[in-house]
Amino acid sequence: MTAPELYDLAPSPWSLRARWALHHHEIKHLKHDYQPFIGELAFRWKLWDWTGKVTTPALITSSGSVRDGLAIARWAESHSTLSAASPLFPEGSLSDILRFDQQCLKRLKRSFFPEKAVDLLGERILGLLGTVILTLFARKYRSISTATSKQEAENWLVECKGRLKPGTYVLGAFTFADIAAAITIEYLHTTNAIGKQALGDEWARLPADVSHLVDDNLVAYCSWIYEKHFPASCPRIKKLGK
Repeated sequence: MTAPELYDLAPSPWSLRARWALHHHEIKHLKHDYQPFIGELAFRWKLWDWTGKVTTPALITSSGSVRDGLAIARWAESHSTLSAASPLFPEGSLSDILRFDQQCLKRLKRSFFPEKAVDLLGERILGLLGTVILTLFARKYRSISTATSKQEAENWLVECKGRLKPGTYVLGAFTFADIAAAITIEYLHTTNAIGKQALGDEWARLPADVSHLVDDNLVAYCSWIYEKHFPASCPRIKKLGK
């Protein structure tokens, strides 16, 4: 059987969700670091998709392509042969996991990358790849109300502050919901740290800034989840500018 092929972006939190799940279940696969623009033609050929937008992550399998980190995580679970791996989507919890995921990356990603932030940070701080990625994300979500996005992010973070700390899980046991939460909070915290370091008070005036809600407790929760559950074989996310 041909090993599945994962196309992802190293600095992307969406790609990390897929990598984490594949390594959690020890799914053998080939990994390709997708290069925006440069690698698009080859990527489309692999997907056999010549129209519309193509995004990572995407998993090419013998039976077709699986797109989006959540879908790849569910595919990994259904194809796992590792009896010792804890389920990421335990029976009876799927609807709660999907609901939390909707409140997590699928909403928070809308507020991470205002186009103004890309201009202010620039290639000097983000690096070429970081600038390209942020620009793509900003353009993709620029039609969504920033005010609404920020409010959604704030509501979600306030909820997380009230329920998450080291030693706790979103649903009582480790599931994909904790992967989504840890990656989202870490990426938001990291992105804001870079912006604040580069721009000082000007960063706080950007519409998307919610860094004041990422407190030490949430950071500690993320660290605990990574330390306890992040697969040693899985490539960790590369911070912007590195």
